[in-house]
Amino acid sequence: MPIGLLPRGPVTVRAAVRTDVGLVRKNNEDTPFFADLASGRDNPTQVDRVSSAGLLAGVCDGMGGAAAGEVASNIAAREIPAALARVTCDATPDEFATALVNAIVDAGEVIRTHAKAHPDCKGMGTTCTAVACRHKTLFVGQIGDSRAYVFRLGKLVQVTKDQTLLSRLIEEGAVPAEDSSQASGSNVVLQALGSTENIRVAVTTVHLRRGDRLLVCSDGLSGLVSDDAISRVLSSHADPGAASDKLIMLANDAGGGDNITVVVCEFDGDGLPAPSHEEPLRYCPYVYERNGSSSHALGEDQRPVRLPLASYRSHTLLAAVVLLLAISGIAYQVQRAGSQTAPPVRQQAKAVAASKPQVLLPPKEHRPPVAPAQDAAAALPMTAATSSLPEASSTQRAPASVGRRPPPKPNTVSIEKVEEKSWGAPARIDPFR
Repeated sequence: MPIGLLPRGPVTVRAAVRTDVGLVRKNNEDTPFFADLASGRDNPTQVDRVSSAGLLAGVCDGMGGAAAGEVASNIAAREIPAALARVTCDATPDEFATALVNAIVDAGEVIRTHAKAHPDCKGMGTTCTAVACRHKTLFVGQIGDSRAYVFRLGKLVQVTKDQTLLSRLIEEGAVPAEDSSQASGSNVVLQALGSTENIRVAVTTVHLRRGDRLLVCSDGLSGLVSDDAISRVLSSHADPGAASDKLIMLANDAGGGDNITVVVCEFDGDGLPAPSHEEPLRYCPYVYERNGSSSHALGEDQRPVRLPLASYRSHTLLAAVVLLLAISGIAYQVQRAGSQTAPPVRQQAKAVAASKPQVLLPPKEHRPPVAPAQDAAAALPMTAATSSLPEASSTQRAPASVGRRPPPKPNTVSIEKVEEKSWGAPARIDPFR
């Protein structure tokens, strides 16, 4: 849609935030956040319009045991909104996406610093899925396995990818998707804030449409409640609060084995274009590094923000290429070693064959037939090989009574030898030239 024809007007939002300890855990290590980036308020009931500065919603799922996980998630939920609130309203989409990445990475550094200063918090970390709404676009930044969904026209689309060992195995084909519920590794997170220094934030963008619903949740919900059940709840409950309560109830009914956190936002208003079935909603992530730069502006054609690193699949492809090159090198070395250890007789035969001069013979059908010995002189062609023979047509001497000088002694080379010299000697001339 051309920029000049974009709908103008306010973008409204209704939101609800719910978190529950579940039925198994003793303490809640999840920390949700919802903030108006213009005023800094984090009370979701007071935000009814998206300002030019935008708003931020997200979930942090702490880990580390005891109270350490709760400390890590609280730090991330505090630091990320504070950092994004300092971004100016005239920042470009690329600049805002980079600011979101830097805010997430900086929160991880604060967690690491706190863990070093407090030995009882050593090893703590947290997942983080932060969704910022600005310029009628959702910027979704993810570390870990907390999910974000967008519900549009009755269809639920996951706009994040679980950064877990199980998800990686399914993507590589090692574990069938239909067997994922019985496979182990679903709780092994590949990266988390505070647990490592090198953080790569996966970012995707979604252009909002009128009536879109955003759901951000911890794995306490997504690990127990299917996507179909979540879709039915979002389509049957118009109020975000009622939908959030229903989702938590479903997770507890399924066992409540983990903390459950849900953030539901519904976007509306004349400032958003109407949704269309011809415009599919898809997940298109890119991986950002700190202070990355981009040459692409985020326009209304749904072109994603692209920064230097590619997706995680590129690392797997690179490893496969390196492995293929290594196998090719090993095969070449084995073949070369086999040729060097060939039997001496075979090598000698090859050397003799290579030392012989190359002789080009005429086709077999053009070779003269071998005549009997008595007709040899008549059968031989007039060539340099036969021109040295006597002019007499017979090898017998003339009678002495003729009175002529006897002819010279005839050439005693047999016809077989002549044939061999004519066709086999390398220095001879082609008789049919």
